[in-house]
Amino acid sequence: STTVNDAKNIKLVPSDSVAVILPIYNPGDEIVMTLDSLRAQSIPFKLFVTDDGSTSKPDYHKLLHGFDYELIELEQNVGVCVVRNESIKLALDQGFEFLAMMDCGDWAYPARLQMQRDFMLKNPEVGLLGTAIEIFEDDVSYFHDYCPPTQPAALQKSLFYGAAFVHPTMMYRADLLRKIGPYIGDYDVAEDYEIARRAARVADVANLPDILLKKIEDFSSVSTKRRMTGLVSRLRVQWL
Repeated sequence: STTVNDAKNIKLVPSDSVAVILPIYNPGDEIVMTLDSLRAQSIPFKLFVTDDGSTSKPDYHKLLHGFDYELIELEQNVGVCVVRNESIKLALDQGFEFLAMMDCGDWAYPARLQMQRDFMLKNPEVGLLGTAIEIFEDDVSYFHDYCPPTQPAALQKSLFYGAAFVHPTMMYRADLLRKIGPYIGDYDVAEDYEIARRAARVADVANLPDILLKKIEDFSSVSTKRRMTGLVSRLRVQWL
């Protein structure tokens, strides 16, 4: 793999610092929309981009111009868990306190990172925080809102039956990730569900009621095509 910065350039970051984790594989035009939404964020952050061995790549350095960023380009496709873990490890090693997930093709409202960070600063017992979202179909027509439970007790109950977070809205506290460890690739299409349940065992978890992300639901996506695989993986997680 290759990185923009090497170890000697790593510097200490503020205690309220935010890292954004963005995995990418064979991106199309949607990457521009996602990056534009991140450029509009109301607080500074560092962007960690990992390309999962794409066979077709844009000029990343041109696309990422103006960001404080770190780029990892893997030589072969290894899967989303490994890709996220690569960026997460770098962000943790560099001392970032909050790590926000993002997916290529989604759009974050400008206040997203600030509202989540500020909530977690005021509520130190919360180790994982998501938000409500708007869901759009892949032709970018409005579909519906999704507002998951917000309170820890309701979330704990909801996680027993199914996903209670929208993955690209999730922001982790660094200490929580150090405690529970990385994403696990054994639960195909349900790795976000598994790590949320793991997090909820050792820390409070919550969702903001505010809609802070537009998620484009691509009905040709891996998770849509492989719903049965995801269901089986989710059942396996519930047996843990």
